[in-house]
Amino acid sequence: MILPVDNLLEWASAKLEYNDIQQEIEETPVAFNLGTESAVGKLLETATSSARFDMKYIDETVKRVRNLFRTILNNPDVPVQSVKLSEGDVLFFDNVRTLHARNKYSDPNRVSLRVRMAR
Repeated sequence: MILPVDNLLEWASAKLEYNDIQQEIEETPVAFNLGTESAVGKLLETATSSARFDMKYIDETVKRVRNLFRTILNNPDVPVQSVKLSEGDVLFFDNVRTLHARNKYSDPNRVSLRVRMAR
C-alpha cells in the first residue's frame, strides 16, 4: 500500500467530517521513541506535505491523536495505491512524503536495504 501525503491531504480536506480531526492531528506534537533516542514532531504537516506514522515508535501519551490518524487511514475510501513487486523490481519513495505498508511475507532470500539520502 502506498499513499502519497499530498493525496491524503487532498482527500481529507474534501471530507467535512475529517476537518476537525485533521486539524487536531496537525497541531498536536508527538514524541517518537526508539530505544534511547527520541524526537518530537507532528504526525501530519500540511506545509511540507509530510507525515510520520509508525505505531511502534509513537509515544503512548498521544493515543488519541494516533487513533484519530488511524481512523482516517482505515477509511476504505482513502486513495491508496497497491503495488505488486516482481522479482528484480525496485521501489524508491520518499519515506516522509509517502505513507506505506506491506502485507506479511515469508521469503528467506528477501533483501531489504535502507539508504538515507540527503535532500
